[in-house]
Amino acid sequence: MNEFTGFWFVVVVVVCMAWIWRKLKDIETHLKERDLVQEKHNEHVSSELSGISHDAMNKEWERKFKAEQEMNEKDEP
Repeated sequence: MNEFTGFWFVVVVVVCMAWIWRKLKDIETHLKERDLVQEKHNEHVSSELSGISHDAMNKEWERKFKAEQEMNEKDEP
């Protein structure tokens, strides 16, 4: 009887370890997928911010150019 108790104890421990291993792999897979989604989101936001900053820089250059033109027109009577 004792040898069967030890055998079942080992079987239960092995099954529990296999279940825990599987859950850890599921968590690892979920975290990798979440990281990929976050990376895609970050790239999208980065490209949008880059576009916005380029637009702001272009508007600033246009404003400065127009101001310089007006100053030059006032200086040339």
